[in-house]
Amino acid sequence: PGAGRAAPAAPAGGLVLPVAHQHRFVADPPGLFAAPAPRRIEAIREGTPGPRGLDTSVTLDLMIHDLELAVALLGPVERVIGARASARSEGGADALEAEVAFTSGATARFVASRVAPARRRLTRIDWGDGSAEVDFLTRAIVGDASGRLNPGFAEACPDPLGEASRRFVAAARGDAPPSLDPATAAAAAELAETIDQIA
Repeated sequence: PGAGRAAPAAPAGGLVLPVAHQHRFVADPPGLFAAPAPRRIEAIREGTPGPRGLDTSVTLDLMIHDLELAVALLGPVERVIGARASARSEGGADALEAEVAFTSGATARFVASRVAPARRRLTRIDWGDGSAEVDFLTRAIVGDASGRLNPGFAEACPDPLGEASRRFVAAARGDAPPSLDPATAAAAAELAETIDQIA
């Protein structure tokens, strides 16, 4: 709710509202935004147990990056079809799956865990007439429609976290417009809250 109020309030007050979703600078180099709009996305983001982020749910800790990317690619959310947590701790869900429908007719499945046996960062894109899978750990793209994406994306942005920080600072200083739409980030935050409520 706070994010939803801040997004329209900032420009109305003549303020710049930069948003630090660093995964966008990981996902953009493979060419996801240059390719045709997908019919379906499956995003898997899993990590091994650790001390960080335990004061909040895995939805707001890890899944939020994939939710923001999906909203940016697929458009407004129609509804959360379902959500299920398979592990919980004091901060909320530690492992969770969710299925979401968008007003464009596209759907998305999200899997996030911070108690997995190994790290995984995969995004599968289905265009209806072909599909591709991007492995953000090995920097590989496979699938019968992998030619729609950029196989050399690892060299396109070798330091995505640094690039995200540089653009965030530039926007905060007023030297450049925000790289990410605050309304999209707010929609992703609201989607994360809805998923947590259902799960």
